[in-house]
Amino acid sequence: MNFLSKTFTSLTGGSIPYNFGEEQLPNPSFPSIWKIYDGTKKDDGSPCTIFAFEAKTLPEMLPLAANALRKIRSIRLPGILKILDTFENDSYLYIVSERVQSLAHYLKDSNHLTEEIKLLIVQSVARAIKFINVEASSVLGFIDFSTIFINEKGEFKLGGFEVLTNLKTDPDQPIYRLSGKLNGFNELLSPEVSSNGIEILRGSQTVKFDSWRLGVLIYKLFNIDAYTITNDDLLKGKNIPKNLLAAYKKLLSTSVTVRPTVEQFLKNGEHTYFNTNLINCYKELDEFGLRNDQEKLQFFQNLEVVKEDAPPGFMENRILPELSNFFNHSPENAAFALRYILTFGEVLPDSSKIALIKPVILKAFTLPDRQIRVLLLASLPKFMEILTKSDISDRIFQYFVTGFSDSNPAIREETIKSVLVIAPKLSDRQLNNELLRFLAKTQSDEKPEIRTNTTICLGKIAEHLNKSSRASVLATAFSKAMKDRFIHSRLAAIMAISSCIDYFTPEIICTKILSVIAPSLLDKSSKVRDEAQKAFDLFFSKIKEEAANLPPDNDTAG
Repeated sequence: MNFLSKTFTSLTGGSIPYNFGEEQLPNPSFPSIWKIYDGTKKDDGSPCTIFAFEAKTLPEMLPLAANALRKIRSIRLPGILKILDTFENDSYLYIVSERVQSLAHYLKDSNHLTEEIKLLIVQSVARAIKFINVEASSVLGFIDFSTIFINEKGEFKLGGFEVLTNLKTDPDQPIYRLSGKLNGFNELLSPEVSSNGIEILRGSQTVKFDSWRLGVLIYKLFNIDAYTITNDDLLKGKNIPKNLLAAYKKLLSTSVTVRPTVEQFLKNGEHTYFNTNLINCYKELDEFGLRNDQEKLQFFQNLEVVKEDAPPGFMENRILPELSNFFNHSPENAAFALRYILTFGEVLPDSSKIALIKPVILKAFTLPDRQIRVLLLASLPKFMEILTKSDISDRIFQYFVTGFSDSNPAIREETIKSVLVIAPKLSDRQLNNELLRFLAKTQSDEKPEIRTNTTICLGKIAEHLNKSSRASVLATAFSKAMKDRFIHSRLAAIMAISSCIDYFTPEIICTKILSVIAPSLLDKSSKVRDEAQKAFDLFFSKIKEEAANLPPDNDTAG
């Protein structure tokens, strides 16, 4: 018994250096000989997918699984599933790949594939088959939704090499010996194979069997809801895009000599049916490292066109890392990159925001760029849930407060507005000392809008201020604002002080607040006078309620 057979005890208890997670439950419409698990590498926790085959359960399928393992391990070509490890013994075969899910599994949860994504799948699969046919001198033999995979970057990869055969050097010739055992292989066969058997596939025309298989796949993609498919259905080409229809029908030609190779089909589509925004986007990314900054800028500007059609994971794991890299290494374009990072990052789950967006936000606050600062301040409310108290108080606040003194009024105003979202995560010292000193300065700003917003801000952060000093701070600030020459500042002060009534005791209302409001009862503006009267009545009612609860006077006259 070899070393591996000693260490592989069971699927869940074996000692391969990977952890088994949840199984990707199979789609009954597209059966597979493999059980597929989400996995992680034991030493670093990196995600992977584990394909497991149990020989005892399906002994008749063992040659198919063994061929798939050997072939996918040895063929390292673009568009092919990226393999991290393989293991085999008398009982089990394991293929460990990049984290993926099969198209069959994906379609269990979502039957919605846009036309752009379907064409991307066709182009991706055709490209992979071309490499198998030409560079690997092999025939794939079988394609289905269970043999196409989507990785975390939204890239479609080809697997399912159970009958893949090297036409020059393969001694086992699995497509001839084993294909009859493969579930689904004998469905919708090409006419030459259906009439004469698999042995007809010999010589240079053999790879055209893959052309037929690709044509069948195209029909299935554009008719996902079809329960049964006949050869007549294939020939009619229902729902196939018009610019693809003629090429599709050639793939399904009954004449092998007329039928194009997949390589020819791929080349013919470069400027026609495969000339789509999404496919061109993927092509650009393949050579992105060779592009200059101007070309990258143009690429990112065009992303809005493909964003809605992009497969799951594409924006998150392919585009955002490129944008972050551009942000870090192209300072003159950092504001441009940040705008797209924040826009595309809004819809991500919190875990992805923490990994991809948070480091960019923290760095961006350190940059003395006004355009960047405006973008950050405007976006803060959308990302506050991923920023901890430590992030705000220790890493952001020292840069944030520079906005209060910026010579650009727009920066000062946006900084004041953003106080509302960061205040709950500031330390007591930062909130009740440093921040209040800055707000005291902006309350005297030359721009009346900034003075007004400062007053509104103080009213809204009042709940977070230190209880022992809050009443005094608010009374002083609102008193000053009620004397402002700008009518909206005075109105804001009256409304703010009314909203803070719960923070003033009856004693403070009597000694400080009513005297602060009273002069506004004779303000030149009727709007201010009306609001002042409402505020005065509100506070006076609170005093009356308190007075009513005081004990009766027991003193006697004389």
